[in-house]
Amino acid sequence: MAGAGPAGGRRARRALWARRALAIATACVGALGAACRAPESPTSAPASGRELPIWGEDFSPAPEGSALRGSDVSPEHSFVADPRPFTLGDRLFLLFEAFSERSGLGQIWLAQSRDAVHWEHFQRVSVQEGHMSHPEVRVLDGVVHAFYNVNQGGVILHRASPVEGFPQWGEESAIFRGIDHAWHHLVDFTFLQAEGRWYLLGITGNGTKVDQWIRGLVLPAFGLDWTRAAEVTPNPVARLAGAPWLAAIARPFGAGCAACLAGRWFPHPLLDVADSPWIVGINELTALEIGPRPVLLMGARDLDSGLRSVTAFEVSELGPSGLRGHWLSEGFVLPLGGPGWDEQDVHRADVVRFGDRWVLAYDANRLRRCPRPERGCWRIRFATMPYGAAGPRADDAR
Repeated sequence: MAGAGPAGGRRARRALWARRALAIATACVGALGAACRAPESPTSAPASGRELPIWGEDFSPAPEGSALRGSDVSPEHSFVADPRPFTLGDRLFLLFEAFSERSGLGQIWLAQSRDAVHWEHFQRVSVQEGHMSHPEVRVLDGVVHAFYNVNQGGVILHRASPVEGFPQWGEESAIFRGIDHAWHHLVDFTFLQAEGRWYLLGITGNGTKVDQWIRGLVLPAFGLDWTRAAEVTPNPVARLAGAPWLAAIARPFGAGCAACLAGRWFPHPLLDVADSPWIVGINELTALEIGPRPVLLMGARDLDSGLRSVTAFEVSELGPSGLRGHWLSEGFVLPLGGPGWDEQDVHRADVVRFGDRWVLAYDANRLRRCPRPERGCWRIRFATMPYGAAGPRADDAR
């Protein structure tokens, strides 16, 4: 056979590598234009969004004694954070992170309530050992889907339970790995549906500065395998890393190699909050679909004060080619240190309708009198507002 023997094998291998090198070079040349285009700077639109139930001053904080603490989960848990409320029938459920002093790791737990004040039936959801955080939930077609992040590897895990008889969790499995898409790491994530498509949005960065990027993947329908999902923004390196043969080459070199490619050579995030004049980094991301347009609640740190709380970004357009939108305010939507809001550090908030009211759940770090300030004294607090009461605030009447 022509080409047989050692020499033929070497020629075939050289031809294969030449084709691969040409494919990479072609893609990179085409990438340069997209890579040099910076993401559009989001703009502020302070006059919009006032009808949404996201402004802390419109809510009534629940009594201090109603806060959920680590000791409510078990004696071995020191703090709780990352609340994700959802409803089934007349019950309010809460997915959250609980930190175990015994293992030194975060775990994902579930609790339920009939009044958003008293919580019971605590149940661990995460199975694997590893630091778990940032739970997400979707209820679709009679199934509750729980997702959460394994911080060390940028992996998203999933468990599901039928609504009938909830909770009856199935097996735990991975649906996303950052290395498969050349994401340097994954801080937090959320899902968003727009025009029939499903988007996975994640906070990441390039490993050299404060986390401030949001990147995205898209699937034509809801699914549990994001391995081959398309990158939302024109990020050619992510597309290359999605090719099976290139992923196989890059994987042995680890996330650092992928970060070098995607984060440093061709940085093109979906949204770069460095374009905002008042934010330094983001570490939480929650999609709300409770108004005419989706809103992304983000935990962010203020550039001037250094304080951390939640801000809001309204999405005006989201498609396979990108995202457009604006900040609803150049400031936090949740007050810090106000009456009933006796906290100085907040990094995640979520809102859900529960009967005739809105329930706001947020995690808060009590910095004063905290015995372990290096780890924090995180707990989950709640606030409520009658359904339909949201509207223009008094200072917007002019």
